[in-house]
Amino acid sequence: MAAVGLAGLGLLGWVGAGSLGAPWHLDESSPTVMSSSAECDARLGAQYEIRVEGQSYGGCGGATNKCAEVEAVAVAYDASDPSQCRVASSVDGLGRYEATLMLLGLGMSFAGVAAIAFFISQRVRRVSEDDAAAQDRAELWQRVCWGALAAALVTANGTAIYALL
Repeated sequence: MAAVGLAGLGLLGWVGAGSLGAPWHLDESSPTVMSSSAECDARLGAQYEIRVEGQSYGGCGGATNKCAEVEAVAVAYDASDPSQCRVASSVDGLGRYEATLMLLGLGMSFAGVAAIAFFISQRVRRVSEDDAAAQDRAELWQRVCWGALAAALVTANGTAIYALL
């Protein structure tokens, strides 16, 4: 479980770093154009290519899925630099694919915290069996474990529901 937590943190960081590089200065008033093609990307979802004034620009993110379901989607871009582009429906936040992966990483991280808290509580309990203060710390770590486990379950179920909607 601790390894799952580390993998979750890695996933959260991997997708988060890519999402931070998105052109968040775009908004609903940005010019849009229909995409000309798309490629699959496991990290950020479908990456669309657009053509503006005969020039091709790729890497437009903010997709709903890993791979494009439809060939052409509306893509917003920066009029002064069309390489700064994002799917028009997600210019104001994370794309559905990005959000799903981040929720998955968060849930996995909570599971890892639960495992680590459980191991700490057991270690504290065994090392200091006669110490009342140590037993109180062990109970605190148990509460952290149960809280993190509950958060992992809620996040996992929320991620599944979000992905299915």
